[in-house]
Amino acid sequence: MKEFFTEVSEKIRVTASDLADKATTTAKEAGTTFTKGVETTGNMITDASSVLATDARSLFDAGERQSKQVGLAIDYAANVAGNAISETAHFASQSLSTIAVAALDQNGDGELNQEDLKIATEKCVDLVKAASKEIASSSLVKETAAAAAIGAAIAIPAPLIGPMAGAFVGASLGAYKHFTKK
Repeated sequence: MKEFFTEVSEKIRVTASDLADKATTTAKEAGTTFTKGVETTGNMITDASSVLATDARSLFDAGERQSKQVGLAIDYAANVAGNAISETAHFASQSLSTIAVAALDQNGDGELNQEDLKIATEKCVDLVKAASKEIASSSLVKETAAAAAIGAAIAIPAPLIGPMAGAFVGASLGAYKHFTKK
């Protein structure tokens, strides 16, 4: 049981580490793209300002060109930022999917399917069987169960107490006896 959880936690750790490296790279690329977009926007605005300063005679025409260039620059910057955000969200989604597959893929085929569910269920059944064998062999359980049975049998003729209350009292006394005899 410990090996199973150790194996799953190691898969999660390795996958998360790989994804962290990929996320860092993607973030750096997105930052570079965004920086280039901001630089391009700044250059376009500078160029537009230059046109306005040198073309004072046709201020209206220059203003119109300026507005168009500023609009294009803003559109470009928004597009770059939108793409960076979209790529980051897509990467995050893929990362979560990769972690889930790495943690829960029981047969190593790289995908989650019915076979993985079957294997995980079999492992859980084995764990429950092992735990129930250990519990059943416990002297506390044996003594408590025996005392509960005796308590239920004794309480059957008592109409107000009943077998459930008798079993509870018997189990309590059995557990008390177990803990006080040592």
